[in-house]
Amino acid sequence: MLRKKLRFLKACLLALSLTVVAVNAAESDSNVKWAFGRIKSLEGDWKKEGSDREKFYINFSQMAGGAVLIENWIYDGQSRPLTIYHMNNGTLLAAHYCPQGKQPRLWLEGHVSDEQLAFTFMDVTSLKNSLVNHQHDLAFK
Repeated sequence: MLRKKLRFLKACLLALSLTVVAVNAAESDSNVKWAFGRIKSLEGDWKKEGSDREKFYINFSQMAGGAVLIENWIYDGQSRPLTIYHMNNGTLLAAHYCPQGKQPRLWLEGHVSDEQLAFTFMDVTSLKNSLVNHQHDLAFK
């Protein structure tokens, strides 16, 4: 009788833990979509306060029906670094294309809040030596 109760209790705990995992996954997916929408709201031209817009500004534009957001840094009329944001299986990714020819990829990590969206290094292409300077994280405050 005790064994039956223990098996029943284990089955209940397993079902409860699977429910919690499913709820957390759905909540996480919802948070990531919210974060992507928040970054998309930056669409347009941005400049540093007090700077000359003709010299330097950042442009955010949506492409591919809103599936991609492109962040383009413009200096003296020429495009410099470029970062592309997109969703991938419930994760928000950022691929940064720097003038040095490296392409670090970052993902939106863990907790999403109104105060900060923090991206963490995932991997990098075209990097021959890991000691060479490259973007390792990214945050929006």
